[in-house]
Amino acid sequence: MFNIYDIRFWLLPLIILITSDIGQDPVRKDPAKPLKHFTNPIFDGADPWMIQKNRYYYYCFSSGNGIYVSRSEFITRRGKPVRVWQAPESGWNSSCV
Repeated sequence: MFNIYDIRFWLLPLIILITSDIGQDPVRKDPAKPLKHFTNPIFDGADPWMIQKNRYYYYCFSSGNGIYVSRSEFITRRGKPVRVWQAPESGWNSSCV
């Protein structure tokens, strides 16, 4: 019969716990090392975001000197982009897109 106060009862689970990677990220072994880049899993583009309303996905992104929105029924297919804002040729926000 096992005695829970006997060290031999806890020795094997303790060794397994100490030598395992519990709590470690399986992809990044060194979390202190910064990532070099991020790849958007849906679409490329600057400052992208996406929302879903009813049965459509709306994807907003910046390109060139404008902001565009597209609508699609599928999260992995971008619809035809429509420019919803264009930066002015001069002024404080002419290059802040």
